[in-house]
Amino acid sequence: MKLAENLCQRNSWIIGIEELRGHASSSLKARRGVDWGYWEIPTYDMPANLAKLRSLYPDGPLYLMGHSIGGIMISLYAAKQMAEGNSK
Repeated sequence: MKLAENLCQRNSWIIGIEELRGHASSSLKARRGVDWGYWEIPTYDMPANLAKLRSLYPDGPLYLMGHSIGGIMISLYAAKQMAEGNSK
């Protein structure tokens, strides 16, 4: 969070933070009958969240950044987009 705060202050950026399923304030909690893997995040969660950001800020550039598992999810999302021919 400190990195995001500093980037916002220094660059006048707007930063959206995505929480992973099952963490923090996520409404989904892993339990019997409720299951997901890593692939649901770049397949469903990231496209929905990015569409929301794009609707709020249609003209601004979008940069995806992540650390650890967040970086892996972004890499999976980017690979999926490129494989589907959506390299925006």
